[in-house]
This record gives sequence, structure tokens and C-alpha cells, in this order.
Amino acid sequence: MKSKYVRALITVTNGSDEIETVIVADVLRRADILVTIAKVTSIPNESPTLEWKGSQGTTFLADARFEDIIDKVWDVIILPGGQVSSLAESKIFMDRIKWQKADSRYLTGIGEAPALVLVKNRLLEDEKATAAPGAASEGDGQVWEESPMVVSGKMVTARSQGTSFMFAFKIMEILMGKKKVDEVKKGLII
Repeated sequence: MKSKYVRALITVTNGSDEIETVIVADVLRRADILVTIAKVTSIPNESPTLEWKGSQGTTFLADARFEDIIDKVWDVIILPGGQVSSLAESKIFMDRIKWQKADSRYLTGIGEAPALVLVKNRLLEDEKATAAPGAASEGDGQVWEESPMVVSGKMVTARSQGTSFMFAFKIMEILMGKKKVDEVKKGLII
């Protein structure tokens, strides 16, 4: 697949994890994947600006507002973890995420996102998954694996900040192939 046609959307809100967002965006961009970081603003008490503050207090500027690009088609949608449970409260956001899965496109989550957003909306049913240890709960009906990363169908989930590179490289491999991963890893000295 030619990279100029590969599009990835990383969704953020105030409280999204900085490492899980920035490392994944940076690594995918090194493979010439068109990455858009979009702030979801259709959440109660969320500012309509592009500015978002990460879970550790660092302020960033998103590329776009999610609501302004909702009609675009993405090869993969990536949900970083952190304090992101409010994403599950946005009907616009969840409807688009559900469409992504129903259209058999890749949907991924890292850290708390698989538990706080995907499981809460029944998007991991019949899928193997992993999530941040504090977010995954035995009482939520999901079968959680303790692996650093799990690929199940068109879903990719990873546990935490420490798996961000592994997670990004797996997404890259799925979209661009192993040769591209090896090329980018060589440039990063990994």
C-alpha cells in the first residue's frame, strides 16, 4: 500500500496520555503515514479549542477538532489512554468509532482507552484485548490478557506508555508492512 494513501487518526481530549499520543504519532509519521491528532470537543465542559492538556499537565495543540473531520475515512483510529473516560460520553465520537469497527477498519487503543472507552461501549466483544492494569476490571465482562500488546481481528490494544513504541510499530506493520517497520527502526536505532 502506498503511504500517501494511508491515514491515521489519533483522538485526544484533556487528560489523554502524552507519551501514548506523541510517540505513536511521531513513529507513524516517520513511515509517511498521514497522521491527524484530533481533539474531541463534543464532551460536557470541554473547550472547543484545539488546545488540550495531557494527563501529566503538558499542553499541546491538536491538528483538528474531531467534529470538523468526522466524515473523513481513516485506515486506523487510535485511542491513547490516560484520563479518557469522558470520550465514552460523546455520542458523536462513539457513533464514529462504532462505524469504524462496523466498516472493518482498524480500531486501536492503548493504556486505559480499551477499558474506559472500548469495553464500556461493547466494542471489544468477541475480541482478545489488553489494557492498563488499573483500568482492566474482572467485573466488566471482558476477557483481559496480561500481554503487553494484543492483536485480535482489526483491533490492536496495548497496556501502557511503556508499550508505545511496540504499539506504533505494530500499527505501522499492519498498514505498511514489515519492511517499512525495519526501515523506521533503523533510523531510530531501535
